[in-house]
Amino acid sequence: MNNSKKKIAITTGDVNGIGTEVTIKALNALNLDAANVVLISNSAVLKFYEKLLKESRYLPKNYVSVLDRFELVEIPFAMEDINPGSLTEQSGEFSFQSLIKACDLAKSGQISSIVTAPVSKEALYLA
Repeated sequence: MNNSKKKIAITTGDVNGIGTEVTIKALNALNLDAANVVLISNSAVLKFYEKLLKESRYLPKNYVSVLDRFELVEIPFAMEDINPGSLTEQSGEFSFQSLIKACDLAKSGQISSIVTAPVSKEALYLA
């Protein structure tokens, strides 16, 4: 990660909640300088929700993946554990690890701020 310019870190929240969808839609709607944004998420999770949003026609036909536009700090997540709408230990652990990574980046001075998508406090407690 380039330290010369401070970035905004965006975590995508609970993988089983609305966080990833909200993040994808917001990044599609906003005109953010990609050089100033780093996503903290999982590439497979992002692809999963991009596919759902495309199939539901919530993204334009000419949509360019967030994975092609923004830097990604990868947080491990087993896709067999994705279960939209459910509270799970795995989704809570993913949210927790994403927040820890964002805090670590902030403490080290690599980012200047953190934006978090919704997380489930119940899922965090399960983790």
